[in-house]
Amino acid sequence: MSDLLLVENLHKSFGVLSVLGGIELSLSSGQVVSLSGANGIGKSTLLSCLSGLLHFNAGQITMSGIGSVKTSKYQQSVGYAGDNSLLYEQLSVEENLRFWMRVYNSSIDAFHKCIEEFFLQKFLKKPVRHCSMGMRRRVSLARSLLHDPKLICWDEPFVGVDAERKSLLQETIATRVSAGSSFIISSHEAIDLPNTATRELALVSGKLVSKKV
Repeated sequence: MSDLLLVENLHKSFGVLSVLGGIELSLSSGQVVSLSGANGIGKSTLLSCLSGLLHFNAGQITMSGIGSVKTSKYQQSVGYAGDNSLLYEQLSVEENLRFWMRVYNSSIDAFHKCIEEFFLQKFLKKPVRHCSMGMRRRVSLARSLLHDPKLICWDEPFVGVDAERKSLLQETIATRVSAGSSFIISSHEAIDLPNTATRELALVSGKLVSKKV
């Protein structure tokens, strides 16, 4: 597997509070990384930095063949889903996905693929404001994959998900990995991931610690 992502000496502070204190990470294409750690330890902050959504204080994040996280080309190569669904409450599920399809310049085939992956066919006309938290999460996850990103950062995607939906998410991860995408998936508890080039990392005191290679 070839290297996809390189993170060097990444630091992020909020005022005097240091959250990330020298993150080092090398991620290969087709790899799935489980990122664990206590609530509030900085997992969401790290994923936001890796996705280009949050500025950091020092260090470098680069993607092979793409360049720095600060470029639009990098950010268009990342799919992110977290606490902020990035959905518009007043729009329907379909309207939201079509909006992001245009933002990402995605194909109609990719649009339908995501709808089928997350079983959204029956909910396309439903306004997001009337959707349950679980449904919003599914729409947000679908949104994050519309542009077939090289790197996919999911923040706590399994929270509140029943066994059947968890199995479907695992299938989606395995399918995307087989196509060459890489995942970094955060959780505050142990999660089952596809046995495809899986690494387990923990965020401890602002640094990444390997749990299993």
